[in-house]
Amino acid sequence: VAWVGPTYERATPAVVILAIAFGLRSLGTAAVKITSGSGGQRLIALTSLAEVTTQVVLTAILGAFFGITGVAVAILVAVVCVELAITLPLLGRRLGTGAIPLVAPVVRTHLPALAITGPLGYLLGEGPILRFVNSHGRIAGTSAVVAGGLAIVFVYAMLFVALGLDRAERRGAVSWLRNARNRTAAPITEGEV
Repeated sequence: VAWVGPTYERATPAVVILAIAFGLRSLGTAAVKITSGSGGQRLIALTSLAEVTTQVVLTAILGAFFGITGVAVAILVAVVCVELAITLPLLGRRLGTGAIPLVAPVVRTHLPALAITGPLGYLLGEGPILRFVNSHGRIAGTSAVVAGGLAIVFVYAMLFVALGLDRAERRGAVSWLRNARNRTAAPITEGEV
């Protein structure tokens, strides 16, 4: 509503479904990278081909009946049925482990922060931000959405570090942030140019 106006508000379900599909797809990202690095490009290419074929067929069918929301559902179904149900177990077998050990660390790390910031973001977006957007112009409304989004990302990051990381990972993250801050604050000397 803030960015392109109320005309496109009916696309909201499709955007939500695509966001869910993107989040679910991220569960297998590490396994895909590791398998690719270990010479498993053929397996990745074959399963990607199966996923794209599934998406095209389902998009043609569901898109004809349900429009853009049907297309988003087609992508979600392809991610769940091919990427999570077929590709992930195959990659796990190729790497000598199961699918659950590949996914569990990602879920363990992100679920606490997501469980808190997801509802918070929904309430913030559907409440004060939507009211502000509906009563102000496009620039002010878009600025409010960006500010709300940045606030949610900040809360997510803090919860991620506090609840999702173990003690050693937390120390490493804090150390990395300190080093990054020190690098940006350090003056550039003549030899560094």
